[in-house]
Amino acid sequence: MWAAIRLSFEWPAWSTALAMLLGTLAAAALARASFFGRDAISLLLILPIALPGVITGIALRSAYGTLQIPFSFWTIVIATPRSASSWSSTTRSRACGA
Repeated sequence: MWAAIRLSFEWPAWSTALAMLLGTLAAAALARASFFGRDAISLLLILPIALPGVITGIALRSAYGTLQIPFSFWTIVIATPRSASSWSSTTRSRACGA
């Protein structure tokens, strides 16, 4: 039981740290630079907000299977920040008036 409780706190902590790092870097890149494909990257970051989490989760699980990546603790950690980093980029866009 304690392992389950520890895991319930451990993966959100890792996911939050990863989301903060990726979201901050993506927001900084999109806010500071004008480059080819900027709108496409912005769309890809915002897309998980528009798609229901279940659909995005199924797509990620399918991609893991296709790439023969075993489902584990780290695949959950990697998949979780997708919506948090998108939220960060969206917040940056709204704050900058974009």
